[in-house]
Amino acid sequence: MFKMKKTISIILTVHNKAFLIKGVVEGILGNASEDTKEFIVIFDGCSDESENIFDQTIQGYQSSMAIRKQHTPDVWETKANNVGLKMATCDFSCIVQDDMIIQENRFDQRLRRPVDLFSDCFAVSGRAAHNNVLKREKLVITDLIGRENPTGEGRLMRRIKQVMATQNDAREVFGIRDVVNRGPLLLDNEKTSKLGHFDEAFAPLDMDDHDLCYRAYREFGWRCGSYTIRYQSDLEWSGKMASPESRKVFNEAYQKNQKILIDRHYELIRGRKHNENRRVVQG
Repeated sequence: MFKMKKTISIILTVHNKAFLIKGVVEGILGNASEDTKEFIVIFDGCSDESENIFDQTIQGYQSSMAIRKQHTPDVWETKANNVGLKMATCDFSCIVQDDMIIQENRFDQRLRRPVDLFSDCFAVSGRAAHNNVLKREKLVITDLIGRENPTGEGRLMRRIKQVMATQNDAREVFGIRDVVNRGPLLLDNEKTSKLGHFDEAFAPLDMDDHDLCYRAYREFGWRCGSYTIRYQSDLEWSGKMASPESRKVFNEAYQKNQKILIDRHYELIRGRKHNENRRVVQG
């Protein structure tokens, strides 16, 4: 007998976020539904008070949700996320980054909704999805949909639709594109395992989520897209730009990974774009 996939593992990787971790954790615990059965927290090379503040925040928290902790030696995003994905025991994993304060009640169920409705759906971003094109052999983002562009349209059409439609209408569009951007990102664990998780050739960070989406479509025809949730994430909270050293790591990773992505998925990047907005019908 067919059993509908339902349970969710939330994965949070943390690196030196003592100033923010309390709000991040309260946003997750206060807004997750009963479908989230475990909360996996990876402390990645933390040298501040992040873990102590986390422990204080969860004291006395009453829930059937299991809280599991793991430590990694400052391996950065790609590898730390994989540690959490491989620990997960539920049907889905929802990756939340440590610079995001969730503000959407039952955000986990909302992110799962496109997967429940569309059998070819593999990954759902609560932030954004887009296509990649090549210009002078460099990646350029196009057809963006999500928090920064709720309707997924060009500038003129966007203005017209903002007059004719409410923001809530735009929220009920699942915008299918070639790739999604991590955070918050819901993944089908069985499908992710078949793909071998994030490819650690993209370590320490960046574009591993794009690679995963291209592989999912090329190997199985699975689609990904954006279905936004409400959260706060200020630019100054990001660890990528926290110091000159972090910026250097990010810039070097971007240049390296752009080349890997183009070499590996050249035909898909140059080919026909996924550009479909599916209406999510409330049940």
